[in-house]
Amino acid sequence: MFFFVYLQTETILIAADSMLRFKHIAYILLVTVLGFVPDAAAQRIVSMHIDSTHCIGDSLHVNAGHNTQNNVVVEHPSSSISHPQRTLLPDGTVCDSTIGTCTYRSPITFFAFDIAAVVTTTQSIDYVRLNMEHSWIGDILIALECPNGQFSSLLNTQAHDTNLIFGCGEDKFDSLLYWNTVFPNAGGSSYLGKPIDEESRYYPCDPNDTYNRPGAGWNYCWSENSNHQYAPHDGLIYRRENSISVPDTNNQYSYHATIDSTHIAADTHFYRPQQSFTSLIGCPLNGTWNIVVQDSWGADNGWLFDWELAFDSTLMVPAHIAMLSIDGGPVATLDDTTVALVPPTADTTLLYNLRVVISCGDTLDTTFTVHWLEPFFYSETDTLCQGDTARWTCLEFTTDTLHQIRTTRINGCDSTVDLSYTFMPSYHLHDTLPYCANEQFLYEGVDYGGPCTIVVPHQTQYGCDSTVTVHLITIDSAFHLQLQMSADSLEWSTDTMLYGCQPMTVWLRDTTLFERWRLWTFGDGDTLYQELTSFQDGTPFTHTYDSAGVYMLTLTAESIHGCVDSAVFRQNAVWVYETPVADFYWNPSEVVNHDPQTQLLNHSSPMDSLSFLWQISTGDGNDTSTERSPHYEWPPSSIGNMDVTLSAFWTHVINDSLTLTCVDTTTHTVVIINEYLQFPNLVTPNGDGVNDRWVIVNLLECGLYSMNELWIYDHWGMLVYHAKNIHRTEDFWDPTPYPDGTYYYRFTAKSRYGLVRRQGTIEVLR
Repeated sequence: MFFFVYLQTETILIAADSMLRFKHIAYILLVTVLGFVPDAAAQRIVSMHIDSTHCIGDSLHVNAGHNTQNNVVVEHPSSSISHPQRTLLPDGTVCDSTIGTCTYRSPITFFAFDIAAVVTTTQSIDYVRLNMEHSWIGDILIALECPNGQFSSLLNTQAHDTNLIFGCGEDKFDSLLYWNTVFPNAGGSSYLGKPIDEESRYYPCDPNDTYNRPGAGWNYCWSENSNHQYAPHDGLIYRRENSISVPDTNNQYSYHATIDSTHIAADTHFYRPQQSFTSLIGCPLNGTWNIVVQDSWGADNGWLFDWELAFDSTLMVPAHIAMLSIDGGPVATLDDTTVALVPPTADTTLLYNLRVVISCGDTLDTTFTVHWLEPFFYSETDTLCQGDTARWTCLEFTTDTLHQIRTTRINGCDSTVDLSYTFMPSYHLHDTLPYCANEQFLYEGVDYGGPCTIVVPHQTQYGCDSTVTVHLITIDSAFHLQLQMSADSLEWSTDTMLYGCQPMTVWLRDTTLFERWRLWTFGDGDTLYQELTSFQDGTPFTHTYDSAGVYMLTLTAESIHGCVDSAVFRQNAVWVYETPVADFYWNPSEVVNHDPQTQLLNHSSPMDSLSFLWQISTGDGNDTSTERSPHYEWPPSSIGNMDVTLSAFWTHVINDSLTLTCVDTTTHTVVIINEYLQFPNLVTPNGDGVNDRWVIVNLLECGLYSMNELWIYDHWGMLVYHAKNIHRTEDFWDPTPYPDGTYYYRFTAKSRYGLVRRQGTIEVLR
């Protein structure tokens, strides 16, 4: 929802009209009206309803806002302001010498938004409305200017012409050089509103002259908010298709008039600005906004009646409580608009000073009084044992009870008596427990160590007498763990050391009978827990050691009787030797076909203990080398991707008769770039997808000439295309809009191999 404020300016306008009988008084009117700046109306507290009597213990919240659900109701600020005024828009080329500027401005000022609020999207501006009449739409330019000087062109259908005004004052809008893209003058002969298509020959700047009298103004609304219905034909006001034929004010003849934004139905025929509102992103919402209108031709004048600017109302700063003092007492802030009064501990009457912060830091202050009354509350809670009796006054209780008595004080505050009694039972527990013969059985620090019956007296935490009776039964736990290990899943051992290169994979299995679960501890920080589905599950599985080291293997299992045992395969069961890391890079990293050589730089580790084998692709085969970091030069015809593979070998001595070799291999691709640029002399922009653009061959492929610049001229020497730092196909020249014929190009580029300059001709042929 948007709120509209229409400010009245009759007094100013009457005073101005009385002065227009004098020569050049049109300019005095313009200056007087522009000095009046409508702004957002001040806010006030509309109503306040807060309980004056309250009971201590109940919650009392105070909130502020713009609707009747709030305790403190504050008048809602407006997100829309209009500026009604009635003024002549004279011909710029006729009247600018007197007023010193070609540009008309009308300001409105907002201050109801947050102090740092800015336009963030095109939806921040709901619409701009201008009520006006003018004959010949092609004469005028209209823009919306924000407080920091950014602007958006709403209407600009000018074509370059010697009759246009260039710099007739100090205002930046007085030069068309400051208006954005000039749009086609497709609707130049259309009218705005229903003007009287006359103009005073002798007093063209006097609004009181009979021939300059105003016609009927129509509303024109610009927006990029999709909630509004746009006019057809792209929603652009200058499209002739958005015009209708109507008689002029004198009914003398018919002409085409651009359609009123509300001519057909409410909220219809909105127009899109010719320059998107994205040019206003970053503008402060608060401050003075201007509608800027310029008549840049020497014929056809018009009248402006009023204009309006509407923002998205959700951007308004809501009223909120910023400070609530209770003569030094506390409050609790619940959110931006609500605080809770913290009640006192005894009967009292407190005066509250309330400050409501509204938009832009403005404050509203008021006071209210609350009489705090203290309720009565009594609670009795006790825990007893079964068989005991609880008493309160004349009442007796022998079972669990929650009894509540409610009364009301003379001041109206509820009072409560709560009685809560809990009767706890006495326990006499019996249990039979098995225990493993090779384990201890401890109960409260005593080792009973055999089959027996234990009777222990207890008191519960509530003092109720209880007993615990435990019958111990010995079970058989004499089961023995059997584990095996293998390096290849074929030959299994119970004590042989295994060794290999990282990562090293070993095979494991457990052949113990009558297990419930087992836990493998591999010595490298990993464990494996297995729930068994049968009493014997010796299925082999694998474990991989990723890091070099010596590892101890442990197996822990529980029998079906609940007894736990552990076994260690051996102290040094698995020996994992380090595998080298093969890696390299090359310099220079860019290899070109006119000098296809580079230094291969070995970056393997540990470097001092390794042997190496290089395999280098040449396009026709492979070369090899055992040097640590060889220098290599490819054949002159080599272009494209060349794979280079490095293998690093590390030999470990296991014992006097046994060694182990660990190897790692890596492959990188060296790209040999074709750096020779080719400049075609023919391009065929016929839309078949082949040779439609003029493309410099190998410029993008080699990537060596990222700093480049291209100029293309027609046969008259006029520049038709210019591009800098071309880095994609779309950056090359598309000659589709240009006729067949001969064109001339000039190209410069720079790389670490030097400077390239080329020039030549291009034939465009369809």
